[in-house]
Amino acid sequence: ATRKSEPGTGQEGPFNGATENDLNMFDEDIGIEWPLQELGFSESDLVISEKDRNAPKLATRKSEPEESHNVDYLVFGATGYLGENVVKYLEKGGYKYAISYARVEDRHSVIAELMAKTPRYVICAAGIAGKPNIDWCETHREETIRANIAGQLIIAEACAERGIHCTLFGTGSLYCYDDEHPMGSGKGYPEDAEPNFTGNFYVRMRIELEKLLENFTNVLNLRIVYPISDDMHPKMVVSKLLKYPKIMSVPTSFTVVDDLFPLIPKMAEKGMTGPVNFTNPGVVDHDTILTIFRDTVDPSCSWELAEPGSGKRPNCELDTTKMTSEFPEIPHVKDAVRAVFERVKANGTYLKAEEPEKKRARTNE
Repeated sequence: ATRKSEPGTGQEGPFNGATENDLNMFDEDIGIEWPLQELGFSESDLVISEKDRNAPKLATRKSEPEESHNVDYLVFGATGYLGENVVKYLEKGGYKYAISYARVEDRHSVIAELMAKTPRYVICAAGIAGKPNIDWCETHREETIRANIAGQLIIAEACAERGIHCTLFGTGSLYCYDDEHPMGSGKGYPEDAEPNFTGNFYVRMRIELEKLLENFTNVLNLRIVYPISDDMHPKMVVSKLLKYPKIMSVPTSFTVVDDLFPLIPKMAEKGMTGPVNFTNPGVVDHDTILTIFRDTVDPSCSWELAEPGSGKRPNCELDTTKMTSEFPEIPHVKDAVRAVFERVKANGTYLKAEEPEKKRARTNE
């Protein structure tokens, strides 16, 4: 709610939970004389929430130390593929963090978590990408909107009210090659380029979310594309490619999780905001990825190339200047992919399918 007050008093505008506090209505220092006796009531007769009844009084507030933070990071959506990797690299970095199991669509639960944990930063990896793929979103539009728009805005707004920087996970699959950004040109789409791919409901909703997030100054929106990681998680792109007997091979950008996710807390602490193309520099095609995998991990791996379809696909090169200007050590995607597979081989994280003949009879289109 917006309060009306004399301009210049510092009391006008919307309530800001990060800088303002509720007062105890019975605080002697305020000096409000409630006409309880005249009305025949006592204080115990009043219906008051526990929160308001127990609000600290001014004398107590003056003696309280400056607000302390229970954790550095509060993570929403920690049980999914991307969320698990957020936690993994917070743990490796020695950060103090907590995991929230609140549904991001539940505003009251989100706010309760923020008040209980008092984090310096929030990372939200919650969202829906479809079950088993984004085609699911076409027939489950309400669920998609609740998780990917309403839930993200609740996190952004609840954090903004409390002066908390928050990181959200978006998508970079907003573009496709065109005359101004032809395949093989090395010319990538920067963050401020207008999206030119609207081929599915999932992407259209992500585009709408980005427009709404422009109004928040506390949000870092990471544009992730086809994540690759050395844990060989079933949801990572290489694990999916290995299930197809035929693949379409197009050079595109990729997010190598093991290179980029350790940078998330550093980006938050730098105060980076707005959309960021969260991919490694350069492009690599699907055929090259599987070739490196075969040569490094599994010599028996085989596949066939399918003819590219006639429809537009969200394959392109993203401009990574915003990332590499802050973190010049990020490796080119092809070198990063090779390093991933070398770790997979060394760590033994790849378990070859026992029945390769059951590969799905379709392509990665």
